[in-house]
Amino acid sequence: MHNAIIIGAGYVGLTLGIVAAESGNKVALVEKDHEKFLMITAGQAHFYEDGIDNRLRALLESGSINAYRTLEQSMLMFSDDSDLPRIFIITLGTPLSSQTEGSYSAIEKVVCDIAKYYRESDVLILRSTVSIGTANRISELHNNIKHIAFCPERTIEGEALRELRELPQIIGYSSTYAKDLADQFFLTFCPSVIHVSNLQTAETIKLISNSFRDLNFAFANAVAMLGLQHKFSGLEAIQAANASYRRNNIPIPGPVGGPCLEKDSLILCDSSTEKDTFEFLRLARGLNRNLVRKILLEWLSLLGPDLKIESALVCGLAFKGKPLTDDTRGSLAIDVVSHFQSLGLRPDQILGIDPLVVNFAGISEIFRSLDSFHKIKPTIIVICTNHELFQSSSFITFLQRANAPVLTFWSFPDTNISLHKLSYSLSEGGYRVTGDGASVLRFA
Repeated sequence: MHNAIIIGAGYVGLTLGIVAAESGNKVALVEKDHEKFLMITAGQAHFYEDGIDNRLRALLESGSINAYRTLEQSMLMFSDDSDLPRIFIITLGTPLSSQTEGSYSAIEKVVCDIAKYYRESDVLILRSTVSIGTANRISELHNNIKHIAFCPERTIEGEALRELRELPQIIGYSSTYAKDLADQFFLTFCPSVIHVSNLQTAETIKLISNSFRDLNFAFANAVAMLGLQHKFSGLEAIQAANASYRRNNIPIPGPVGGPCLEKDSLILCDSSTEKDTFEFLRLARGLNRNLVRKILLEWLSLLGPDLKIESALVCGLAFKGKPLTDDTRGSLAIDVVSHFQSLGLRPDQILGIDPLVVNFAGISEIFRSLDSFHKIKPTIIVICTNHELFQSSSFITFLQRANAPVLTFWSFPDTNISLHKLSYSLSEGGYRVTGDGASVLRFA
């Protein structure tokens, strides 16, 4: 058993805490946000993950996990284990403080607090996504924190509780003692560990992984846009290029969202002292960032100036539909709603549907299911995620009944459906114009 204090009970911290506690460790969660703290102590996660609430409640009842508002309060949980080492794990989010740089002020404050309680037998594990060199700077600024490990989080939202037990854990370390204690802790639940030679190598792993994905998606999207210019299907070209050709693994084009892909490449760029080294990454990020707005503008221009938009329905408000999540950070819907607002639509003219999201800025009413759809008659419809609801026959029936132009950033089901003649699909591939009397621009 290990004593772990996890600072930041967001998605990363809470899922880690649950899996660690289920594996025999004693876990204290530190969450200063009052609403989140109250939800956690009541046995309810403040985000969606299948089965998480029941597992959290069981751990709270057994005393294996407890939540506190401050680091000082969390120390009480280990007062009877004063001779055992403690593992301080920082899992705070690192939003961009500008358009390119990560914000680490919260981490710096937490490290100062940890330094007050740190003993030589303790270990500090940094798990937040940071610019390269952050862990070394912590070591230089806080001489009494002798043992530091950097162990990047790499789980996917919606499946973190499973992936924490399946993915190998990468560990960079400042001392053999930090390596050994981090090994012992993570091996209580993960299958294996991968050691890298220093802290900055470990800091780089998640940044380069997500940056590589973002860059590949940007290339595929550029091929799709080239197809629009020259009247060929980008998807068809990519699929043919990949077919039985093992040197190619070009991804299918499509929108890129979420809280990691939208910032990690910029944090990697900011880590370089030579600003032009990763300029190509900045360009790729810009291409992906502007894709939704570009397609939306093109679609609306094709609808023509005579279309009077009295109401809009935005389908899928989370940043993805599979696996399920209620996280709206980096959601495609943000740009869609913002554009509708720029056209003069009020919140009561913008409706939403999402199985999990309850509140969304700029939208007055959000439906959780199709039950009330017989009342809705939107002027236009935009589908932002690939949630299974939007592939269902009942949803397709609704689209047909609504007889409104539809823009989907994914693909319509593989069935013969008859929609409004100005419906467009932006799915996993390139642009293609299909001509069956129904002017359909297909990013597919």
